[in-house]
This record gives sequence, C-alpha cells and structure tokens, in this order.
Amino acid sequence: IERELRATKQRAAELEVELQACQEKLEVYQLTKGPPGGDARQSPQSTSPDDGKSVEELKRELTQLREVCNRDKEEVEKIRKLLERECEMSLEARAAMEAAEQALETSKKEMSQEVQRLNLELKRREEKNQKLEQQLKDAMGGLGKALVRSLTVGTAGLGLEPPVCGLEDGENIFELKISDASMEESQIDNDASTFVSVDFFEHDTQATQIRVGTNPCFDMLIPYVVRADAFFVKYLDTAQLVFELNQAHGLDYGTIACGRFRLKRVLEQAEMGAGVGDRWALHQVDLIGAANQFVGRLRIGHRLRNPIIAAIQEYRSEQGRKETLHPDRSAADGPQASGSRAWPTTHLRVVVHKCEGLPQADPRQVPRPYVSYRLPGQDDTYDTRFGQSANPEFDDEATFEIVRTHEFEAQLKAEPLEFVVYDDSDMS
Repeated sequence: IERELRATKQRAAELEVELQACQEKLEVYQLTKGPPGGDARQSPQSTSPDDGKSVEELKRELTQLREVCNRDKEEVEKIRKLLERECEMSLEARAAMEAAEQALETSKKEMSQEVQRLNLELKRREEKNQKLEQQLKDAMGGLGKALVRSLTVGTAGLGLEPPVCGLEDGENIFELKISDASMEESQIDNDASTFVSVDFFEHDTQATQIRVGTNPCFDMLIPYVVRADAFFVKYLDTAQLVFELNQAHGLDYGTIACGRFRLKRVLEQAEMGAGVGDRWALHQVDLIGAANQFVGRLRIGHRLRNPIIAAIQEYRSEQGRKETLHPDRSAADGPQASGSRAWPTTHLRVVVHKCEGLPQADPRQVPRPYVSYRLPGQDDTYDTRFGQSANPEFDDEATFEIVRTHEFEAQLKAEPLEFVVYDDSDMS
C-alpha cells in the first residue's frame, strides 16, 4: 500500500507540472494576442513561440490544450479521490493493527496468568505425588517388614495362618478388603466413574481405583500395620469406618454417598476368633446419599493377622476399673447392661451359591436377579449381589452377629429360613 501510495503521489506531481506548463503557455498566448484585425507577426514586441501561425491553428491548439487540461484535471481529481481512499484504508489498517497489537498484549497477559496457574497446579500435584509416594514407601516398608518370615507356634490348633513375624513387639496387621458395590440405577448413571475412599485409625486416607458402571468391582486390599494395645482396642470399640462413594469428573470429584461401619463388630468378632488369621469377616454397608436416599450397598471384609485377646483383656480390665471408680454410673446402667451381657453372642454365616432355571418376564431384557432373606427375629433383610442371567452364580457370603437368647434359638428351630429371588429388570 505504501509503495502504491508513493507511485500515485509521483504521478500526481507530474500531472501538476504538466498542468502548470499548459497554464503558462496559455497565459503567454493571451499576452501576445494582438488587437482584432491586426497581424501579430508584425509586432516588434512579440516573442511568442506561436508567431507565424494563423488564428485557426491557434484556436485549434487552444482547444486541444483545453481538452488536455480538462483530462488532466479529471485525472488529478481521480488521483485525489484515490489518495483519500488510500489514506482511509491506511487509517483503517493502522487501527486494525493497533487493535491486533492490543489483543495480542491481552492474550499474552492471559496466557502468562494461565501458565502461572498451571505451574502452581503442577507444583501442588507434584507435592501431593511426593506425599503419596512417601506414604506408599512407608506402607510397603511396614508391610514388607511384617511379612519377612512366619512362625507356626500356637496356631495349628486354631486353624489359623501362622502369625506374621518381623513385626515389632505389640504390632499387628489389620487388613481391610473393599470388594465391590451394587448401586441403584435410578441414583447413578450406567457410565458413571466411581471410587471409594476410607480413613482408618492414625493412617492416611486410602482410595480404590476408579471403576465404571453401577456394579463396580474394586477388589482392593489395604493392609494397616497397627500397635495392638488398649488404645487401639478402644478405637475399635468406639469408632466407625466411613466409606465415601465418590464420582470422578475429570480431575475433580464429588462425594455422592456414605456408608458407616461400626468397628465394634471387629472387636466382637476378634473375641470369638472370627476375622482373625485366614478367616475373613464379610459385611455389607449401605450407602446413603445426601438426601437420606438409598444409593447402593458396598461389600467389605476385614481380618486381623494375629489375635488380640491380650489387648482386649487389658482394655476390659481398664473399663472394669473405671466402672469401679464410678459405681453410680454402673448402677444406672444396671439391669439393662447386666441383661445384655447375660447372653453370649455368636456369628451365623450364610452362603448363597447360585440359582438355576429362573423364569424371565421379558426375554428381550437381560435379567438382574438377586436373593433376599431375613434371619428369624431380625428386622432387616439382606440382599445378595446381582446376577446377569437366568442361571446366576452369586457366591455371596454374609456373616451375621446374633445374641443367642432362648427366644432366638426357639425361632431358629421353628421358623424356616426363606430365600426370595427378585428380578430387578422386571418393572411389572
């Protein structure tokens, strides 16, 4: 554009010079023109270059000069308009260039801020990864130390695995298994990505891997190295595990349901030898949403690698001494407490293996059968995991804590244990 502008200006200057020459030539002609009827060639003062020309020739030249002058004027006017247009375009281009420069500066600032934010996020994630790596090293170090070697002293008669040695004096391993979950399709999408997180004792938060679907299989085993003393037993007697069901959204997540499990059941089972050694104690935990709605059910298991009878006895003796120091409190609890301790507690294990030849309400749909049953004298029903065919294999195992009263034993003998099979895909 600048090169064309310079060429146009040069052409305009040339035309102005030609026009000036024509005007000077016309002025000379007008000055040298004699009176009417006179002979200009005989004038002694005539110095015009057109001396000796006839009037017709001069008129013709004048007409031609006027035509050339008019054409030059038109050309100059066109060039002037072109110059104005080019100037406007130049101003528009300059304004566009300034706007582009301003937008570039704004974009640079935004990109710089985004880079700073990403650097901070990267630094935060690196610090988090370092902490997680250190936690993993600590956990693997403690577990490896605990699993260095095994002895078989004093466990053959109990049918337990040999106690894990390599632990420090008073240490034990508590293993928590998060198996799978069955969630209501009305509460969660079929393609939802979920994981479970849990806190235990003095250890850091642990989380399962992310799984997709309404029946995620987490299959995660978490070993905890603990000091099995009266403080740990008190924790089991008073605390509870909170399982949080989280839904992943890219790099973010949100908690959609929680399930609570009283650790006192671990303590009670350990007193009877259940959930110790190679024996897993299996449970189901109901997952409840923020609106107190039922979201699903989580299946978990736990076991202690070594018995903790001595720690339990120490804790019970401390509790007994506290009750002796506070007789009024013991008397206030008297009849109910003594009555609840009069009956022994035990555990009943129920295993549902499979069903065969179940009828289908709609052959076009994939059946989702499950088994529901209730123990005599119990208010709550138990539902197994879902199957995926008319011949489902559940292999579902549940352990129930019961109080062996005379009424319960009479109901157990008199009432049959009924198993009812439902199809979750049947909406009729």
